Parts: sequence; structure tokens; C-alpha cells
Amino acid sequence: MKPIFSILIKAALILFLLVCLLLFLPIRSNTVNHFILSFFDDKVAKAIEFENSKIWLPGNIFLGGISASDKGSVLLQAETVNINYNLAAMLSGKKEIVFSAKGVKFYKDISLLNSVSNILTIPKMPNIGFSAIDGDLEIHKDAVLVKRLAASNDDMVINGEGSIKKTGDLDCTIHFSFDKHITDTIPDFVKMTLLSEEKDGWMGITLKTTGNYAKPSLHVDSELFKLNIKETTIKIK
Repeated sequence: MKPIFSILIKAALILFLLVCLLLFLPIRSNTVNHFILSFFDDKVAKAIEFENSKIWLPGNIFLGGISASDKGSVLLQAETVNINYNLAAMLSGKKEIVFSAKGVKFYKDISLLNSVSNILTIPKMPNIGFSAIDGDLEIHKDAVLVKRLAASNDDMVINGEGSIKKTGDLDCTIHFSFDKHITDTIPDFVKMTLLSEEKDGWMGITLKTTGNYAKPSLHVDSELFKLNIKETTIKIK
């Protein structure tokens, strides 16, 4: 009995040490980290590849050289993504993450940006890139609460909040700010009626977004009129 008891004690100690290592030392193996990510979201884990990674289980995920694909088509690439969370809180049911991404480029049209382009009569934005995207998300069973979202490049800044259901339904308020390089291409009537002046020559517009992610409905409420893009109706005040 003593040898068996001794083996069990040693096995328990080894297991304890392994758990401590996992909790206190970051994991840098891409293979292991891919496996760990599948526990967070298996669908996302299957869609992404990365060149380097570091996961500290109690609260941080870092990925570098990221590429996300769907059926062989590249959807987006990013230089780095950094995600902070509280593992203890997540295990107790409070799933909240704070993330920041650098050097992000999208290779698929974003329906929301296409709709904004149509409103402002500016060219569509294919393969659009952002130098930084930051956000604070609260994940629920059937929806994601966007407490804060910010994206920026040299010509545009986006700030938003709201909720996105797993069905794709949206209920968000988003503010777009545009540099002079973009607003110079917008007709004066559109600028006067839809855009407001901001600092350093920038101009902005706030949109209420509802409907579905694939076909969003945008609502504008300016000083002159209300505009519902989905119904394509304009009401002069």
C-alpha cells in the first residue's frame, strides 16, 4: 500500500505543479494555444491562424500575425490582437473582455460601411484598414453587449455602443468622424444637412443602427430631416 500511496502523492504533486505553471506562466506554443482558444469559441478558433501567440490563462490572450478565413477566403488580417479578461469572473458567469487590435485590414465588404458610403455619396471602402480597433464587450447567451467600440485610421474614426444578437440583429448607436480628405468629396448639400463640424476640420454623423448585420437599417436625425435608409424615406422637419 505504501508504494501506491507514494505514487499517488507524487502524481498529485506533479499535477499541482502543472496547474501552477499553467496559471502563472504564459503559454507560447501556437499548437497548445489553438487548442485553448477552442474552449473559448470553437468556431473562431477554426477560422483563425496566427504566427505567434502568448496566453496567460488567468486573464490575457496575445496573438500576432493573424489571418481569419472562411471557406478559403481571407476575411481579415491583423498585426496584433490583445485580449484581457478575468477567468474567475468568467467561470462565475460574468463574461466580459477588453480587447485592442493593431494594423487590422478587412478583405470583405462591411455592409454598415457600404450603407454609410451610400448616405454620404462617397466611394465604397473595399479592403478598408484601421490602425487600431479597441473595445469592451460583455458576452451573454444570446447576444453581445458592446459597451465601447472605437476604430480609427488616418481619414476616419468610429465610436459605437449597443448590442448584437447571435442572430445578427443590431441595436447600436455609432458616430463616424471624417477627415477633410473625405468630406471634400461630399456634396455641400449633404454636408450641410447630415454632417456636424468637429475639431481640426473634421466632420461627423451619428447613426442609429437596427435590423440585421447583413442588411442594416440606418436612421439619421438631423436638424433638417429624419432619414430611414432601409425604407428610403425622407421627412423634412
